[in-house]
Amino acid sequence: MYANVLLLCVYFCCCVIGELETMAQKNTKLEQKVQLLEGELKAASSQGDDLVVLKAKALQLLERQKGEKELRMQAESATKLANRKVLALSQHVEKLMLHLKHEAAAKAKAHDACGRAAQEVSLLKARNAALLRRASARDVVIVELKEGAKILEDQLRLMDEK
Repeated sequence: MYANVLLLCVYFCCCVIGELETMAQKNTKLEQKVQLLEGELKAASSQGDDLVVLKAKALQLLERQKGEKELRMQAESATKLANRKVLALSQHVEKLMLHLKHEAAAKAKAHDACGRAAQEVSLLKARNAALLRRASARDVVIVELKEGAKILEDQLRLMDEK
């Protein structure tokens, strides 16, 4: 009986040892699998970190794009406003140029009229001088005639008195 128990123990030990060996093999396989999965986990974790970084960069780029779009819209509206101002200014400058053209034409006409008036004044002065000479010559003749008439009157009186 003792021998049966001993045989049973040996058999049991052999079974347990066989099972231990298979379990040890399974354990090694599982440890290798765990190490492989840990490597994959680390890779996935780093990829996840990369994904988070990429998402942050994508959000940052989106915000930058929104800001640049707003700046572009502001620049376009400022450009439109500046173009309207330039148009209004160019129209105003055209009006001023037309006004200056009319003023220059009027000035030229006035200058011509002034030249003609100066010629007319010099002509009138010449006529006036000629008239003055004639008038003074007539005055001299009148004075001489008056003197002659006075002399003749005086002679006539003298003759009347004699």
